[in-house]
Amino acid sequence: MVHPTRNRHHRALITPPDLGLVPDHALSPTPASWTVEAVRATFLRGGELVPPVQWTTIGMDDERYATAAAELAAASRAQSTRRTYGRLVEHWLVWAHTQDVCPLPADPDALHMYIVKRATGLDVRKELKRDSEGRLVGALVMGTISQILAAISRLHALANLPSPTDHPMIRTLVEGLGRTLTTAPLLAKAALTWDLLGEVLEAQQAPTSTTALRESVARALHGATGATAGQLARAQWTDITVDPDAITVILAPTRRGGPVQRHQVGLDTGAAQLLTRWRRHTLTWPGTAVLRNETGKALTRQGLHLILTRHDAPTAVIPTVEASHVRDRAVLLVGWVSALRRSNLSALTWDQMTRTSTGWVAYLARSKTDQEGHGDTVSIAPAPPGSRLADAVAALDDWLELLTAMWGHDPRRSTGVPVFTRIDRNGHLELRDGRPTRLSGAAIGAIVTKWVAAAGLDQRTHLTSGGHRTADGRSAFGAHSLRSGFVTTGLAMGVPGSTIIGQTKHTTVAALKPYNKPAVRPDLLAATAVLGAVANDATGPGQPAHPPATRSARRAPRGPHWGVVPGAEQPGTDQGS
Repeated sequence: MVHPTRNRHHRALITPPDLGLVPDHALSPTPASWTVEAVRATFLRGGELVPPVQWTTIGMDDERYATAAAELAAASRAQSTRRTYGRLVEHWLVWAHTQDVCPLPADPDALHMYIVKRATGLDVRKELKRDSEGRLVGALVMGTISQILAAISRLHALANLPSPTDHPMIRTLVEGLGRTLTTAPLLAKAALTWDLLGEVLEAQQAPTSTTALRESVARALHGATGATAGQLARAQWTDITVDPDAITVILAPTRRGGPVQRHQVGLDTGAAQLLTRWRRHTLTWPGTAVLRNETGKALTRQGLHLILTRHDAPTAVIPTVEASHVRDRAVLLVGWVSALRRSNLSALTWDQMTRTSTGWVAYLARSKTDQEGHGDTVSIAPAPPGSRLADAVAALDDWLELLTAMWGHDPRRSTGVPVFTRIDRNGHLELRDGRPTRLSGAAIGAIVTKWVAAAGLDQRTHLTSGGHRTADGRSAFGAHSLRSGFVTTGLAMGVPGSTIIGQTKHTTVAALKPYNKPAVRPDLLAATAVLGAVANDATGPGQPAHPPATRSARRAPRGPHWGVVPGAEQPGTDQGS
């Protein structure tokens, strides 16, 4: 039997005469064992796991037919699925090559070894990792193992071969992994609730760098209180208190023996908002000075004098709003209010948007839960009348007006113009064939990450479905944080789940559970409620309502008695015994 082989002089090629199309869509003649190069050449194209090109060899004299047939065959799986499977199959091929085992069909023994090594981390480290109780600690979550097995099973199905994942040995291994590995995603994103989104939107109205923000706070305090450079250098956070209507700032005397100065800054002023944001930004820094650096060292009087005088110079320039900021604000608010996935946000086009008296209505031709393209609509609601909430409809209106001015055309009059477009570093639209280019899903995630970092949210600990976030070098927020933030906020406000799924387009209320990531966990609320009930029912401070009946001690208690002073004679005891 002739099948692709490898040598040092050429790359293996698979031609239609070797592997042609037969009526049952199998590869014939089928190699007894596939080489790594043969698998790559047949099933991997552009990093995706796709059906072999031999399935579309009928009518090869018509290149258009072959191209269309190949795309339609590949579309049997979503592109994200094809990419994920392609990446996992490539990892399997590399391991099979290094271990000198056949990648296709995969031997159950070889696959068993591969899964064990990947699950326990033995593919990257030499020793097994165990917890304090001696149990194995996995390097992957169970979801990743399931994806690996699904990718290898799909590879065998495309080759018309039985899947080794159905072998009893592999099934037993999977059951053991299910009882060992965690199922919660280790890198799950936190929910960007409405309160946190408000902080992110504030960050767009203020400087984004630490130095610029610190200088703005110094100038704002100088303008609101008349504080000198010396007073600002000595200001401590203990001198600042937040009252219901204002922030009270106590300044040191300007001269020896002089009076202490007390000023009140309204909560709705720019100075109070900057000061609040600066407080959140420096919460984890050492030191107590208001104006200090990351090491806790307070700014000097001379340095603050330069900041204040530079601000008062007549050459000071008032910053202008950048086009990317207008777009980013629309992305954040529309993404949150619509609760759309980032793929749907990226795919929105202006000809599919309808402006109504109550906001915007977006038409979704396809979505993750509508792969067959039945179509659906999603509403983008405005802020309630009279409220001070940020308005997603107004933000989208502003972006439409700016985009029309920048492009010179109303995008709603053209077909396929994306709602959210790319803007280069010079503030110009990125055009392709004279049309604005689409903002990708990854770029939407980068926008969320950028403004979350500008607001200082990454410096705090946030809860996710996998537990507390840790400082692992990754952002705790992403594009999915907008969608999960909508769900979390809605459930926290008492909105019924049946109402929320009308916006998120889930089929059941139970599907909202992974999206609900409240800042206060339900178990904490339950424990607090129980302790509160005990405290209210207690007969005295710190005393239980029904103390246990006393009984004579059968033996002396072990350990120290913290209520007894060593060496002191106690009543009722015989010191001579």
